Amino acid sequence: MDRREFYRTASSRAGAGDTVIAACVEGTRQGSKARYEDGVLLAVMPQPAEEFWQQVALPEDRGFRGLWKGPDGAEIFLEPLISEPR
Repeated sequence: MDRREFYRTASSRAGAGDTVIAACVEGTRQGSKARYEDGVLLAVMPQPAEEFWQQVALPEDRGFRGLWKGPDGAEIFLEPLISEPR
């Protein structure tokens, strides 16, 4: 999955369930990203990081935004996608 497709799909799903974009900002998979929906891993970029993202335990609060600890002490930034009221 390329970067454009990753974000296009994520933005189209905003507000359709609990969608979270996660980015590893420090650790062995720094720069990789993942998209979760209702706590289920749906997309990973780049693909070799999939095993890392399968090990990540998201917080119970799906609206949590900020830094989170991942496997092996990795720092992950979580960004929930919430549709804005119109």
